[in-house]
Amino acid sequence: MKRFHTMSIAVVLLLAIVAGALTACNTSSSSTEGSLPTIPPTVTARPHMTPTFIPSTANIELPAVDWDQVQHMYPAMRPEYTGDVDQFVETGQRYYIEARLDLGPEAAVVDGAQRVRFTNNFDVVMDEIVYRLYPNLPDMGGQLRISNVTLNGDPVEPVFEVRNTIMSIPVAGGLAPGETVEMSMDFILVVERGINPERFGFEFSQFQAVNWHPTLSVFEGPEKGWWKTRIWPQNNDPYYGEIGLYEIKLTHSENVMVGISGVTTEQVDNGDGTVTKYIVTGPMRDNFLLAGTTMGKITDEIDGIVVNVYFLPGGERGAEWVMEVSLRTLEVFNRIFGDYPYSELDIAQTEIAAGGVEYPGIVVVDRNLWDNGSPTTELITAHEIGHQWWYAMVGNNQGEVPWIDESITSYAEGIYLRETYEDDEERYTDWLQSQRNSFNFFLGSGAENLTMNRSTIEFPPFQVGILIYTKGRIFYSELEEMVGRDVFYQALHNYFLDMKYEITSAYDIMRHFEEASGQDLDAFFYEWVGDFEGLDPAVKDDADPSDDLSTEEETLPMFKFGG
Repeated sequence: MKRFHTMSIAVVLLLAIVAGALTACNTSSSSTEGSLPTIPPTVTARPHMTPTFIPSTANIELPAVDWDQVQHMYPAMRPEYTGDVDQFVETGQRYYIEARLDLGPEAAVVDGAQRVRFTNNFDVVMDEIVYRLYPNLPDMGGQLRISNVTLNGDPVEPVFEVRNTIMSIPVAGGLAPGETVEMSMDFILVVERGINPERFGFEFSQFQAVNWHPTLSVFEGPEKGWWKTRIWPQNNDPYYGEIGLYEIKLTHSENVMVGISGVTTEQVDNGDGTVTKYIVTGPMRDNFLLAGTTMGKITDEIDGIVVNVYFLPGGERGAEWVMEVSLRTLEVFNRIFGDYPYSELDIAQTEIAAGGVEYPGIVVVDRNLWDNGSPTTELITAHEIGHQWWYAMVGNNQGEVPWIDESITSYAEGIYLRETYEDDEERYTDWLQSQRNSFNFFLGSGAENLTMNRSTIEFPPFQVGILIYTKGRIFYSELEEMVGRDVFYQALHNYFLDMKYEITSAYDIMRHFEEASGQDLDAFFYEWVGDFEGLDPAVKDDADPSDDLSTEEETLPMFKFGG
């Protein structure tokens, strides 16, 4: 879900050089100033109105949920992968949500309630269950309020932390290993109209929101506990979650078109100008909701996957191109990485402050980059679809280790090019050389060649893109050359199958390439990636993780960041 704006690499590098020069001159800067997050340039948002609490009026009485029944969720999967749903019957996170969506003159409002089932899958007693309230993050433009929280049917008073972005539900007596609880709560989300969309936005006639309801955080084990790290949403992607199953009953005006993670299994006309959709998902990490009154849609199919492309007025021809690219991308990535298991994939033209952003089951592309036949549109689309494998299914903490999903997804652009076109090697070679040229120019400016295994806020201003996307592409190209293309593809395939629906790490990546190739890759990974848990300590004495990675040519290309 990347937020780097489409611009030439020259502008990015110039900003990085200026920022570096200012930092070097300010020798009296405090350590606090040095730890501030990097903020990529953004489109100036319109001023926020004063947030006003809108009381819930939905009065939703949630039905009892039989959590053991999952057959009704099978339509979200391709027939051969319905068993993936069964994996989460006993131990997975489950959401049952009923909500009403209203797109008003001043704001979009989602008024709802949810039941959540959670199982303690760790060998430690939990004294709380933690939720993330993503819409309340700074600069998101949303406001999420929670009320009437219960735990196993009993009212409970939650604790709110970090500017109401974290909600903890205390568990009296603790939640023992293997024990399951059910929680319920009412919520209301308000997103004002006219805010330039980031991940929450209501611009023109289109509303979009990810994790638009209270979402479970990640329990990272007995030592770390619940993930409560403060999130800086302006620094790339703030999301990090476990896989869950979603059932959603969504009511909205009949003149509103909706795109959402999952599939609609039934739609009921309520006779009052509204319709109610029944939506189910397979195992998914987040839920994204898109709604608008002027969108159009085209549909096609490949490998049993229904592909929907949503477009804004004037975007019809661009939609045809995006559909063509999407079908080709699915064919390539299904063949090389492993099957996309869901029965549907949506791609949407939206108003966003980024080239493109990924969510489980749906990706979005900036309306200003939605051009028929455009190579930029093509690579942004391929990149964001690649994230269905790398982040949506094979998960990671995108804020703390963004290279894990971004670098391989960025290299997937090159895989797409050489697997799609007859002049595959030439096109791929030109693409890769442009990455090397860009990185050489960056290093030639005097910038530091930082290793990739660090959080977003640890990178200097404006350098996340070049040090994760561009350098990541070069890293994987070097790794492929070292182990051979067939072995490289086999390692990626094995990695996907082993880590599908799990949360991965740098060590997981390395070990799969070592197993497939029979090579010791610790020194190589340390040189490029840096230190990480599981790395052989001996390599730290022998390897320099800041070696010059330059190539002979230094032609500066015009390079655009995707998501």
